[in-house]
Amino acid sequence: MPKREKSARLLRVEGTIQRDISEILVKQVSDPRLQDVTITGIDMTPDFSIAYTYWTIYSDLASSAEKAADGLQAAKGLIKRELAKKMTTYRIPDLIFKRDTAIQYGDHIEQLIAKLNRQDK
Repeated sequence: MPKREKSARLLRVEGTIQRDISEILVKQVSDPRLQDVTITGIDMTPDFSIAYTYWTIYSDLASSAEKAADGLQAAKGLIKRELAKKMTTYRIPDLIFKRDTAIQYGDHIEQLIAKLNRQDK
């Protein structure tokens, strides 16, 4: 089934939510597990009911990622409450946090290329 193109309104709301959640994490959430977490993207359902919130953490330790995931779940209520104060939409989406592994994958590819380059010399 082909993926539908997103409306301009949906894209605008996704961008706003990403900016607002990032700001909430920096200014209002004091959980030390979330200090290195970056929101990398939002993917909302067309009915605005769910916002898949992609995040990453700049640490190679698996325990850091697990702690960050737990911290996000613990802060979910606060984030939604603060988001509701900022948003003008009728419905505040449910937040589903998903780890964005693109940065780790990119680092892995970069390491493989560097290894191949060393072997060629």
